[in-house]
Amino acid sequence: SSGINAEYGNKHDEAPPSPFSLAPHEDLIRRCFSAGSVTEILHRLQEDGSQFALKLLENLRRMSPRSLVITHQLLSSAAGRSYEECFRREFNAAHQIVRSGEFTEGVRALLIDKDNQPQWNPARIEDVTPDMVQEYLTVSISNRIWEPLKI
Repeated sequence: SSGINAEYGNKHDEAPPSPFSLAPHEDLIRRCFSAGSVTEILHRLQEDGSQFALKLLENLRRMSPRSLVITHQLLSSAAGRSYEECFRREFNAAHQIVRSGEFTEGVRALLIDKDNQPQWNPARIEDVTPDMVQEYLTVSISNRIWEPLKI
């Protein structure tokens, strides 16, 4: 025991953890991200107008609109579900996203061509319809034939 303490030190001798970096923005994050839709989240960030909110807005606007809406739906519907069901739904959605071309387009834009100009379909969050998202939330890969991923 003394050898371990000598080698690694005592826990109580460690410096205290640094403060949570998002602490000054917690109220804004709660206020904006509690919205019922991604479109409303973007509206609230724009309305807030702070430097932090506008940077978040800029980052979100670069992401796949369809994937943002799917992620929001998964998070919003997680309450009351078991961890297993949440993980299964997220895994199924991720599998569908990879197969849809959204993931491939992101890889192309960021890693292959490095043009940082992904061509999302649809291009705007406001154009994502419930029908576009529904298959990602309901299709179970366990009921599908596994096919090679085409990149």
